[in-house]
Amino acid sequence: NSFARLKSWGFNTLGINTSVIIQRQSPIPFTASFSIEGVPPIAASQGYWGKMMDVYDPSFKEKTEACVAVGVAPYASNPFCIGYFVDNELPWEGVALGTLRSPVDQPARKSLIALLKTRHPTVEDINKAWGVKCDSWDTLDVAEPFNDAARVDLEDFLYLFADRYFTTVRDALNRFAPNQLYLGCRFTEPPEPVLLACSESADVISGNFYYERIPIDRWNGVDKLIKPFLVGEFHFGALDHGMFHAGLMAVTSQQERADKYVEYWKSVADHPGFIGAHWFQYLDQPVTGRTFDGENYNSGFVDVTDTPYPEIVEAAKKINADIFRLRFGPNVSWKPVRIGQ
Repeated sequence: NSFARLKSWGFNTLGINTSVIIQRQSPIPFTASFSIEGVPPIAASQGYWGKMMDVYDPSFKEKTEACVAVGVAPYASNPFCIGYFVDNELPWEGVALGTLRSPVDQPARKSLIALLKTRHPTVEDINKAWGVKCDSWDTLDVAEPFNDAARVDLEDFLYLFADRYFTTVRDALNRFAPNQLYLGCRFTEPPEPVLLACSESADVISGNFYYERIPIDRWNGVDKLIKPFLVGEFHFGALDHGMFHAGLMAVTSQQERADKYVEYWKSVADHPGFIGAHWFQYLDQPVTGRTFDGENYNSGFVDVTDTPYPEIVEAAKKINADIFRLRFGPNVSWKPVRIGQ
């Protein structure tokens, strides 16, 4: 079965989107995930998956606690559950300007304007500081590129916004699942203020990093981050096996997929700030596309007939068996620990 396959291939964790039925019978440690839903959005925000929720809305804390309580219920007493990804690829990059350009009664905008008034008490002061010309606080806007004063103000608001989000989720997880980890929100390219806020509340910072390799000069401790990173997703795909889309990281062949898998994992092992990575995904997506958005990637270790790709399987077996020595040196010794005993 798939569990036996994964163990024999050297995998030690199940990543996001594994079904609840599989997780409940898994002999392999796993991660769970859910989203905070029902919070009104920031009206003018934009993002690939939709608008950002307004964490200053009065319903945010209540909605968060309700979603966390439901989300952790199947797993909170399961010793194989490592922890929780809460939300996925949120549109952080659209928060600051989206807030500023939303209606005046938007709760987040009210909070932003209140912050700005503590620094620039009058409309004339904000006009001078930001280099803009607005008639009132209600019409305040700014175009990119920002000057330094506007950039600092908007980044500081973004940090406060993110801190409110992460601390609220953290507190709810500590209440309903105190024995498991908060694994962050699976960033794409997070702004620095958001990354900092996450590092102060989550146990792990997670990101879906579709690169050829993890860059050794980023997230390496010099930026004051205090938590380790976990790759929530990465993959490579090719079109030499009958698929029509290679995915987010296209290569030329199944052998190159295998080679890139090894190269990526070596970069994770070499980076002192990273503690692991999750491949997306075990099974190729349907040739005709998945139901809700049509994705049809060659991203699997097995195809849709449940046949393994031998090139990447053999590569995974070798690098997975050697990963601890790559990370800790050739003389490291370790053995698996049976959870729950």
